[in-house]
Amino acid sequence: MKPLDECLYYIVRADGGGIPEKDVYFNDALAHIRVKGFENLELCAVEIRALVNAARRRGRLQELDEAVGL
Repeated sequence: MKPLDECLYYIVRADGGGIPEKDVYFNDALAHIRVKGFENLELCAVEIRALVNAARRRGRLQELDEAVGL
């Protein structure tokens, strides 16, 4: 599993109009959320928004909701 900071870097960059991130970065970020718990990650608003948008681009919003406990 790639480090969360690396995953978020590529996800935020893609959300800002940069090169689209590879699926591995979203998958590993989701794995970090499942393992550590969303509330324990201390993500900023930009990172949260980018994660939601990455899930939306992949059609995986339901999976993200389940991982964060919604």
